[in-house]
Amino acid sequence: MSRDTFEAWAVVELFGHRQLIGKVQEAQIGGATFIRVDVLDPNKPGFVTSQMYSPQAIYCITPVSEEVARKKKGINIQSPLHQLVLPSALIDPERMAPGVRMLRDEEQQEEDEY
Repeated sequence: MSRDTFEAWAVVELFGHRQLIGKVQEAQIGGATFIRVDVLDPNKPGFVTSQMYSPQAIYCITPVSEEVARKKKGINIQSPLHQLVLPSALIDPERMAPGVRMLRDEEQQEEDEY
């Protein structure tokens, strides 16, 4: 690793509580410096994608060996989005934003089945 450029296997922690592991290096695009992460594929050998991040989006970079990176590549699996559902008794319909409709409990149960 030289003083001019950074290139290493690392765990990259992004604001928003997301972690990636892969090969990390600096990249210049349009005169700006970005952090390039070649993300390891969690299901097979190799990389799944390359992603560029602004340095301000990164909380921490932890260099690791290639061996550790390949063993821990499962952290690249992203959790699906979960919907928060509040019981209708806790929601005041008069305080809802215009155009927002509250599902009745029966409608929510039908939606949950899909």
